Amino acid sequence: MELNWLTAAEKDNSHFIVERRNYSEVDFVEIGNVNSASTLNNSGSIYSFDDFDTESNGIYYYRIKQVDRSGKYSFSKVIAINKSTTNDLLVQLYPNPANNILHLDIQTTKETNLHFEITDIAGNNVLDQELIEMVKSGRHVIDINTSNFSNGNYIISIKSQQSISHHKFVISK
Repeated sequence: MELNWLTAAEKDNSHFIVERRNYSEVDFVEIGNVNSASTLNNSGSIYSFDDFDTESNGIYYYRIKQVDRSGKYSFSKVIAINKSTTNDLLVQLYPNPANNILHLDIQTTKETNLHFEITDIAGNNVLDQELIEMVKSGRHVIDINTSNFSNGNYIISIKSQQSISHHKFVISK
């Protein structure tokens, strides 16, 4: 399972601790650390963590513990992900970095609606689009016009009726 998050600004940030629990557990457990990408400045960053230790289907709960250099910490909101071995949505992006057009190569295993949402590094919603027509099972290439996007890091979320897929991409002009 790939977890992605972004920060708008980081002041005195040391690292992040990724925590997880499944639907049958009471307490969160630490499953990994991610060092801060920010130096002493206040800029934000995009982060990613792969959780390869989810063997069974079910609901997994995740939270991020942000730890300052002083040892102070705070928690993100908790998110729930329903893991199923029947993933009906496979996505690849290209080119990455993109310039004026981002191509989405999407494979679906069943007819579904698709919804796209793009956020920038500050968490601002830059694009929120739902395809008007259902897409049939199979491969689809969808082009997204990024000519009005500023240079920087973005996250795209592609949602079907059964799945959601998050991907990082960069705009560089």
